[in-house]
Amino acid sequence: MESFKMKLANVRLSYANVETPVAVQEGGEKKYSVCLLIPKFNTNQVEELKKAIERCKGSKEGKVVFTPSQLLQAKSPLRDGDVERPERREYNKMYFMNVKSKLPPLLLDGNKVEYTPGLNCEQVSNEIYSGVWANVIIDLYKYNRNGNYGVSVSFSVIQKVKDDEKFSGDIGIDLLDK
Repeated sequence: MESFKMKLANVRLSYANVETPVAVQEGGEKKYSVCLLIPKFNTNQVEELKKAIERCKGSKEGKVVFTPSQLLQAKSPLRDGDVERPERREYNKMYFMNVKSKLPPLLLDGNKVEYTPGLNCEQVSNEIYSGVWANVIIDLYKYNRNGNYGVSVSFSVIQKVKDDEKFSGDIGIDLLDK
């Protein structure tokens, strides 16, 4: 069976739910998830990803095989941050992809050493957080559910590459002390 597993290098994480699974809808299935911000200037990686998405769409293997008309209309997981999120500066000059997994991802530091599984959520979130740069192992797969079809993405490994400014929903409560 053809594999659509690949490494995305030096991507920035946003909406990182990697230590505790979250349900999108109340009562829904809980999953680990993260939005990957992929710099547009990394043209080789972007082209490699686009080709992998097209190969996945056209693959005749697996549970889902698209008809010719579905193939033309199948949704891509790769989206343009400048077009879809122009108000968010962290999405400027970036492509983005939402990835998810039912299983907890392997979380590694820059030396490929696993963050201790016993770390509490706060300790992990200080290392792997929204805003950090990382290498991520992804796996592309096709879906056809309720008339919606396209390519989706799961992830299995996140390796921290370097720290950067945290993206946060900080409402500024600390300003009350001033």
